[in-house]
Amino acid sequence: MRRWIIIANLVGLVLLGLLFAFAVLVEDEREVDQVGLGAVTASHQEDLLVASGPLLNYEDPYLRGRGDWFRARYAGLRQELEKLEIPEEGLYETRVLRSAVTEGPWLATLSQEDQERRKVAEGQVVEARAVFTLPGIKPLAALSFLICSDFKAQIPGDAMDHIGQVFPGSGSSAEFENSCLDEPPELKPNQVLTHEVWKPGLLRKGTDVWFINELRREGDCMFFIYRLVKSCQPSDSYNQVRLATGQYAVVPTESGCTVLLKSYYNGQAIPGGFDFVVRSRTNSFYKGIAKFLAEKIPAWQPSESTREWIKGMGIED
Repeated sequence: MRRWIIIANLVGLVLLGLLFAFAVLVEDEREVDQVGLGAVTASHQEDLLVASGPLLNYEDPYLRGRGDWFRARYAGLRQELEKLEIPEEGLYETRVLRSAVTEGPWLATLSQEDQERRKVAEGQVVEARAVFTLPGIKPLAALSFLICSDFKAQIPGDAMDHIGQVFPGSGSSAEFENSCLDEPPELKPNQVLTHEVWKPGLLRKGTDVWFINELRREGDCMFFIYRLVKSCQPSDSYNQVRLATGQYAVVPTESGCTVLLKSYYNGQAIPGGFDFVVRSRTNSFYKGIAKFLAEKIPAWQPSESTREWIKGMGIED
């Protein structure tokens, strides 16, 4: 009898121990689920907008090195944005660079052929910077307008002839018809492919270019970097664009947001002695852009594709 009492007590203790362990496990599972779900959501959103990695994965040593150099340059500019004192009319600077702009030890690894390509691609680059404020406008509204609207086709006096967007998951798009872009890049969820066409005019050649635009976030700063994917030449009346890249970085302010634009472009011949004309026209162009954005963004209605793209990234202002 005593033996059965001892056995019963032991069984009871074992059951109590199992119940206690089960209760601890249940409590731990609840805590892990709560933190885990939050972490998964945060990491999912963070991964989409994380400020790392190239826009395009080039195997080409020159293009890969050049892209890394520009990304580092843009990162430095974003840090400078926090310290800038911006006058009410904004800041606008342009210069014509007539020697290669990229630097670094990676250049020593390039072949002689790639060195020559670098001289040609970077031998005449228009470098522009614009910093201005947009009262009453949130960063996401500004950036989505810049990437997804057709505002360049609406600029008074210098309107682009065509601009189209291809969003992630679109598959085949009418935008690809009759285009030289026979192998479109596979888009990440935070990227948009844009097609921009300036038709030849009386005193100018045209351009037909494809860009990849990638939206990212770094602290309070939202920004997108764009990079040339391909330059098409449907006829001799179109210029070959050898280099085109830039960044729009936007930070919130108490009254709206501040925008910093930096761009590098090589797609036109600039005769010696005409640098001042390029500086004047480029600065005037971006002053007009700043005014145009302030007027048009508040009334802009994003397309269904734009809303789905933003929703798919799970981001908000």
